[in-house]
Amino acid sequence: MRLLSFDILRIVAVNCVIYIHTSQYYIAANPNPGATTTAFLILTNLSRFAVPFFFISSGYFLGKKIDGDGESGRTIVRQIKRVFILLASWSLVYAAVPTDLSKIGENSFLEIAAGKISQTGQWITANPSAFLFRSTSIHLWFLIALMLSCAVLLAVRRSPRFFFSLTVIMYFTGILGGAYSVTPIGIKLPFDTNLSFLVGAVYFALGYRLSKKAATAGTALILIMIFAGALLHLFETYYLFKHYNAPPVQANLVGTLFFGAGVGLLAARCKQTHVSGVITALSKYSPGVYLSHALAILYVIQNTVFWRSDKLYIFAAFNFGAYLASLALTAMLARIPYVRQLVL
Repeated sequence: MRLLSFDILRIVAVNCVIYIHTSQYYIAANPNPGATTTAFLILTNLSRFAVPFFFISSGYFLGKKIDGDGESGRTIVRQIKRVFILLASWSLVYAAVPTDLSKIGENSFLEIAAGKISQTGQWITANPSAFLFRSTSIHLWFLIALMLSCAVLLAVRRSPRFFFSLTVIMYFTGILGGAYSVTPIGIKLPFDTNLSFLVGAVYFALGYRLSKKAATAGTALILIMIFAGALLHLFETYYLFKHYNAPPVQANLVGTLFFGAGVGLLAARCKQTHVSGVITALSKYSPGVYLSHALAILYVIQNTVFWRSDKLYIFAAFNFGAYLASLALTAMLARIPYVRQLVL
C-alpha cells in the first residue's frame, strides 16, 4: 500500500520542475514584457514548491524506513551510498552523452562523446565551485544536497530537534547568501547558495520529523500556510526585482519555506492509501523523470527551432513532450537489470 497524497504530489512536482526549466526558454525567446511573460514568471515562482517537496518526501520515507529497519545508522549509510551512485552515474551521463546532433554523420558517436567530455572538463576547471554543488547538470544539485543532508542526519541522529534547528539556521544562511545577497542584510559567500544543501536540508529535516511525529495543524491552517507562503514568495521576488534588480524568478526565499513546508505537511496529513495503478506507476517513475528530463529538453533546444515560437500550444507541446520523453526513457531503463536502480 502507498500514500496517495505523496504519489499524486510527486507527479505534480516533477511536472512543475520540467515547467521551470522549459519556461525559461519561452521567456528568453519572447523577452518583451507583456501579460503572457508576466504570467509565465508568476507560474514559475509558484512552481517552486516542487523540489522542497522532493526533499520532504525523501526525509519522510527515510524516517519510516529507519522505523522498519530498527537501525538508523546503517539505514542512513545505505541511503547515502544509493544517492552517491545516482549522482555519479547521472553526472557521467550529462558529462558524456551528446545532445547536439548536428555533427552526426561527420564524426562517430564516440568522437562526439569525447568532445562532450572535453567540454565538460573545461567547464569544471573554470567553475569548480559550481561543479561541487551542482555537478554536470544544474538539476543534479538535488542529489548532492540530499546526500549531504543525510550525512548531517547521520552525525546528529541522536538529537532530532538539534538537527531540525540546525537546518533552519542553514536555510536562512543560504537565502542571505543567495537571493538576499544583493540587499544590505545579505552576506557574501564564496559559492552560490541558491541551489545548495544549505537551503535543501531544512525540507529534508522536516520530512524526517514528520515521519516521527504527526503534524498537529489542521487542514485549514495548512492551506492558509501554503497560500500565505506562496504570496510571500511572490512579494519577495517582486521586491528584490524592483529595488535590487534581482532576477524575476527566485528559488528560495522566506516565503518558500512556508510554501514548501505547507505542501509537505498537507501530504503527510493525508493518510489515504491505495494499491498499484496508473498513479503508482507514474509516481514510481518520477525520480527517473526528474533525473533524465534535462536530456529531453537539451535535445529539443539544441536540435530544433520550433520551441522559439510565441504560441502557447507550441510551448505546451514542448513541456508535455519533455515529460513524456523522460517518462518513456525511464520506463525503458527500468526494464534493464542493474540499470533500473538508477531511475527508480
